[in-house]
Amino acid sequence: MTEEEVRLIETELLRTELSHLEVLEWGSGGSTLHFTRILREAKRSYRWLSLEYNRAWHRKVVKATRTDPHVEVMLFDVGNKRLRQRHTDMTGYIKHPASLGRRFDVIIVDG
Repeated sequence: MTEEEVRLIETELLRTELSHLEVLEWGSGGSTLHFTRILREAKRSYRWLSLEYNRAWHRKVVKATRTDPHVEVMLFDVGNKRLRQRHTDMTGYIKHPASLGRRFDVIIVDG
C-alpha cells in the first residue's frame, strides 16, 4: 500500500458520520495495526475483522493485536504452508465473508 493510499483510507475511516464502523480486511498485518490504532486514538467505535490465509503470519498478527478486543484476525487456512500462494484455490477465502451474516461499512483488500 502506498503512502497516498494509507492517507486516503485514514481520511475515510475518520470522516464517516457513522457512530460505529464494521470493517472487513482481507490480508492482515501492518495495515491492521495501523488503521485500528488510528481509530482508537480518534476514540471511534469499531469492530475489525481481518481474514488471513497464512498460519504463521496469522499467529504474528494475533499476538500483535491481542490487547485490542475490537480486532478479530480469522485464519482461513487454505492448506498451503508457503507464504506465496501461487497455485492454491482461494475461492473459499474470498467468499467466506458472505457466509458470516454481517454487513460491513468498510472493506479493505490488502492481501
